Amino acid sequence: MELRAIRPINAGDEISVSYVAQWKARSKRQDELKATYNFTCCCPACEPPSPKKSRTTKSKSTKLMSEKRAVIAASDGRRMLISSSMAISDGLWEQWAAPTSSLPSTKIVEFHEGVLLLRAEEGYRKGSEINIAYLAHAYAALGDREGFTHWSTKLMEWRPWGPGPTGLARRATWERWVEDPTLSPAWGLRGTGNSQIFLSRRQVPAF
Repeated sequence: MELRAIRPINAGDEISVSYVAQWKARSKRQDELKATYNFTCCCPACEPPSPKKSRTTKSKSTKLMSEKRAVIAASDGRRMLISSSMAISDGLWEQWAAPTSSLPSTKIVEFHEGVLLLRAEEGYRKGSEINIAYLAHAYAALGDREGFTHWSTKLMEWRPWGPGPTGLARRATWERWVEDPTLSPAWGLRGTGNSQIFLSRRQVPAF
């Protein structure tokens, strides 16, 4: 078994494992944890920082609770967007990469960079390799060597390729593309006057 960190870990930092799907709303996560494991989770994702204890009026206390509920609702909203983005991604790519596409050339980049920002806000990084792969392929389709190199290199560092021939083959494919981005089957799909055959997401190997 190989364990790979997907963010910097400082000495003394706690390393934890999620017991439930992180994209679920806080109330559903709490209910599932209580029913299955009989505890109330107090991690930062479930429990926003509590207001400092002080002598306060009832109205101020009510305001603080209202602010806490607003923070939780905002977090739930971001997680819902992250979850729904994965269902949108395939169809969006196929529309964007099609020869007759009327979508802006920057649509894929803006979409997946936006999802990565949501992930960063939530500290919810699991699955980020999908967004990074889409960004690499988008820059390949735009014929942007610098952008492709940036995101494909990041993918090489980030993605858990897994053991065995399949993982090694996929990694080797990306290594070849990093050396020569024009080898990517997505290269130039959105280029002016491009006459290449349209590639769906499923036709792009090692996606």
